[in-house]
Amino acid sequence: MSVEKQIQEILERRVNRFVKAGQSKELLDKVGKEAVSQVVKRTRLGQGVRPPGGGAASKLLPLKDITKKYRSRYSNNLSPFTRDSRSNLTATGQLLDSITYRILNGTKSKIIQLFFKDNRTYELNGGRARVRNDKLAGHVQKQGRSFFYLAQFEIKKIRSIIFDALDKL
Repeated sequence: MSVEKQIQEILERRVNRFVKAGQSKELLDKVGKEAVSQVVKRTRLGQGVRPPGGGAASKLLPLKDITKKYRSRYSNNLSPFTRDSRSNLTATGQLLDSITYRILNGTKSKIIQLFFKDNRTYELNGGRARVRNDKLAGHVQKQGRSFFYLAQFEIKKIRSIIFDALDKL
């Protein structure tokens, strides 16, 4: 066997290992959990990301005075991550708490999709939530509180997780 063929086979085996490792459930789970964690953490800190994502994080719009007054009446029922005057998108935290991920089979590779679980919780006044989480996310987005994207620094962090896993091969 020629040297060129040997080098070609070595490279093909290495590339195949990279492709398989990049599609492993363990790595995809790690990336999915990290993506959810990054979106939730950044949003709880009051930062959003403008569509289509990949840009810098920016401060979420402030709450309206009427919203602050409503929340202050029910301050004992607020999420531990929410204050009367600061947005956690929803006063109860239900929207951020419902973010999860799933791994889908794409045409050429697997895809990680973030989505909202439809676990309706309770309103601040104790009544059952009437709106599904995906509809609530759309409403929040229309109000100018864009959050369901990854910021540039979050993409870099996820990229480093992937490269670290591939470097170990």
